Amino acid sequence: MSSKQKWVIAVVAIFLVVVYLYFNINKANWDIFLYKHGYKQPIMWDSYNEKDEPVHIKIENRQFEKTSVQMTDLYYLPNLKRLHFGIWFDKSIYSSTESNSPKFHIEIVNDKGETFDKNAYVEEIGTFEIFQLREIEGVDLKGCREIKIMLYPVYSVKPGSPMKMGEPEEKVTSLENIE
Repeated sequence: MSSKQKWVIAVVAIFLVVVYLYFNINKANWDIFLYKHGYKQPIMWDSYNEKDEPVHIKIENRQFEKTSVQMTDLYYLPNLKRLHFGIWFDKSIYSSTESNSPKFHIEIVNDKGETFDKNAYVEEIGTFEIFQLREIEGVDLKGCREIKIMLYPVYSVKPGSPMKMGEPEEKVTSLENIE
């Protein structure tokens, strides 16, 4: 094999490695982009019932100022009483050495004073940010005009000990113009 052939094989191999890495890194980034911009609903579809059409609840101000967390619109599944949405935040600000530890706890409070806080989430880790698909179970929005979304920073989660949470940041959302 000549040196020219070896050089061509090396260039092709490097090109294939770069293409492979590009697509693997950008898959998560592409999914995050779709969720953030509303092209993909942030619903954990394994809990979805075909008879339960998601109710879209638009969020006007998506930014939690103190924590630099942003959120998607809300999607409510009334028959299952589940509220789905996504949050995302800068990976460098909220990096953690504890694997699978939540960085935020979220509660929904309706205008009847009922609190819903049974959180489930799945994380998508992008190059520069982390996106969490969120689901809160047991949410009853029947007859409600507005809800409060309470975002608590979580400082520590150790097995066998309670979560240490910071002061909540609150966002009030009207349910008047539900699609």
